[in-house]
Amino acid sequence: MMDFSPTRKQRTMNTPAKQTCNFCKESDFTDFSKCRFCGEKYGSAPPPAQKTYLTEKAIAVALGALVLIGIVYNVRAKSEEARRKVIAIVKKDASITHRPRVFEFYANWCGPCRSYGPLIEAAKSKYPGIDFIRYDVDNPKSHAIARGLGVGAIPVTCFFDRDGAEVDQKVGTMSEDELDVHLKGLLR
Repeated sequence: MMDFSPTRKQRTMNTPAKQTCNFCKESDFTDFSKCRFCGEKYGSAPPPAQKTYLTEKAIAVALGALVLIGIVYNVRAKSEEARRKVIAIVKKDASITHRPRVFEFYANWCGPCRSYGPLIEAAKSKYPGIDFIRYDVDNPKSHAIARGLGVGAIPVTCFFDRDGAEVDQKVGTMSEDELDVHLKGLLR
């Protein structure tokens, strides 16, 4: 009886080589030029992996948020420090005079400020027991006080009691009656 089975050498010569596809990473014994799993040509380089920028974007957004939080915290800390300084000065002056104070912040170019100015001047003569101080926001000497009291719009009227504590801050013009209510409250 004759043995017709191929010898080991014949088997390795006839058997296709095992190839691994660079694209799908599947291995197969094949003599074809294309992968039977994904259809890509053996031996060709796979395209570069698609980058997902989600991680990079998330990191960039998180870093941006941290920077913004730091800036806001720094600005808030500086404004609180400026406020403490201004209030300390007002309290020091109030401890000497023991008189209530009214600060009015205005600008010459501001229409509502120009109409509100005569009302403040009339209140000066009507309430001699209160110190009225007007600050022009365009004057550089007024900037520190305005910043310390958080003045962002004009006209602003700040009311301080005899001890120098800020009682109220009104943005915009007030009527004569509304101003009288605030000023009478300071004299109590």
